[in-house]
Amino acid sequence: MVYFTSDLHFEHSNTMKFHPCFRPFSSVEAMDSALIRLWNDRVNPCDTVYNIGDLNFHKEHIHL
Repeated sequence: MVYFTSDLHFEHSNTMKFHPCFRPFSSVEAMDSALIRLWNDRVNPCDTVYNIGDLNFHKEHIHL
């Protein structure tokens, strides 16, 4: 399967403030955990994912 995505905004707390309907989480950690869980439920190692941009807000890496 091939997927296209963008604007995941890991570790970006303002995403919850600016888009509360799409990011209804109480903390950045809860948001990131939910995004990772949803990703892992859908994407498998044989899939190809094109991330168009805005993956995360900090320099640390997110491991999906």
